[in-house]
Amino acid sequence: MRVDSIHGINNSIGTPPRFMIIDILNYLKRNIMLPLILPLALATGYADTPTIERPYENLTYTKERSHATTVHKVAVGWPYSLELVINQDGRKGLDRLSRMCGRLEEKEGKNALVAVNGSYFDPPTRRVIGTLIYRRMRLINEKWDRAQIGIEDWKAPEFGYFFRADGASFDYLLTGGPYLVNNGENIVSTSIESERFSKQKNRPNPRTGIGKRADGTVVMIVADGRREAERGLSLDELAELFINEKCEQAINLDGGGSSTMVLSGEFYGREKTENIVANNPSDGHERAVANGIVVVQQEKK
Repeated sequence: MRVDSIHGINNSIGTPPRFMIIDILNYLKRNIMLPLILPLALATGYADTPTIERPYENLTYTKERSHATTVHKVAVGWPYSLELVINQDGRKGLDRLSRMCGRLEEKEGKNALVAVNGSYFDPPTRRVIGTLIYRRMRLINEKWDRAQIGIEDWKAPEFGYFFRADGASFDYLLTGGPYLVNNGENIVSTSIESERFSKQKNRPNPRTGIGKRADGTVVMIVADGRREAERGLSLDELAELFINEKCEQAINLDGGGSSTMVLSGEFYGREKTENIVANNPSDGHERAVANGIVVVQQEKK
């Protein structure tokens, strides 16, 4: 391979050798490494489009383009059962969402149909930010003035600021924010300020959110971003997607490189115990996160 045939390399006299080395490395990454890595990524489920959009009658996956971004949406109609999945510590520490779903299946026999990442976390300490309730145990009791989702077995989730009640009884609760939609209206401009988020939070980024329609249907949305041809969504744009889905309420969850949607292998015509990442994480791989919200397959007690 002739060095001077590589596009973009300055091979003129006097060019420091280190610039030639950088150009060669970039060429190898772009023309050799990427073609080798991409098929492997597709084989593991990343960027792989499900072949079955509706493996269950009350559960539908759709993939669309919006605002120059790939958006992954799941609508879960009644009846359903929601839970949280956590890493083995719960209060701090991180794990991949797909692995947390796998543990739920291995230890309790519950098949995770779909899951999205949940709480924010502090990267240096890996500690969950905001109140966290897991199976009625209050693992973290930090009264952050931010939107929350509360879950009870076999009931539609509730959205609000439950720390203000200081005793709201839920099987599961996590803190996200900001509040995106309330009573079917976009409230991002006021919630960003009241929940003390920086206005920069509204810039386009990978996003995760969860909402609810009037009939109890749960809608989960994950948007790609921070990639070529993937702009990401602003919070206002995410809110509008939930409004278009006829959600009465919706909140934002941890985003950026944490944004993850995991689907059961049944969406791909594979074993249901396979947990496959449906979106394209901005890190190029599935990031370890604090916890997740999961729709589980089990018989109502």
